[in-house]
Amino acid sequence: MKMESRFAGLAPAIAILWGGVAIGATCIATPVKFLAPSLSLGTALEIGRATFYWSGVAETLLCALFLLSLLSFGGVRWRWVAIPVVLFLVQRVGLMPTLDARTVKIIAGQEVGESNLHIVYIYLELAKCLALLVIGFTAICMRRAGGPSRTEPHLEIDGGKL
Repeated sequence: MKMESRFAGLAPAIAILWGGVAIGATCIATPVKFLAPSLSLGTALEIGRATFYWSGVAETLLCALFLLSLLSFGGVRWRWVAIPVVLFLVQRVGLMPTLDARTVKIIAGQEVGESNLHIVYIYLELAKCLALLVIGFTAICMRRAGGPSRTEPHLEIDGGKL
């Protein structure tokens, strides 16, 4: 068995792990701190900054491993890989600096105007997590079902290729 076909399932597994890390950090850890009655808003925001920093480091590493595994071993169609990668870049490069600056101002007690950027971030996060999980699980299911190719599977959803 060639090494390429042996590790073709690595990218889908990394996609699922990446999705799980994102769900754990953003969808679970981030909102739950605001439910602790003894935690002040400033402290919750400081914890949130640390959470987003370290989850960003983890996601960056997982994104790099995901892309590296695809370059090395295949396992997922490239055009679908762009979805979570682009969403991640928009979040980290486009939204996070502005959101972080707002958070720092709030922690310092400064007034900030209304903004919908958190809502945009949340929708992007949900789309990224969904894309990662769909990519990962679909590729794994296709491999187990004996899909057309181990390194370039034809993923199908509702009769269309993914």
